[in-house]
Amino acid sequence: MSEIKITKADADFAKAIEEQCAHGDPEGAHSTADDLLIQLLLVLGCEKTVAAWSKVEKWYA
Repeated sequence: MSEIKITKADADFAKAIEEQCAHGDPEGAHSTADDLLIQLLLVLGCEKTVAAWSKVEKWYA
């Protein structure tokens, strides 16, 4: 993946996190941010990392 595509993906996902996680619900924001970060990792080709993360037991307050 080219540096330009990575930079664009980084900017796009940062904007999505800022927009979708600024609603005053920390637990919901954390879950949404996790989902967006997983999507970013997939866009970047990190399938093994996503598979390993999906096996980790999650806990939110």
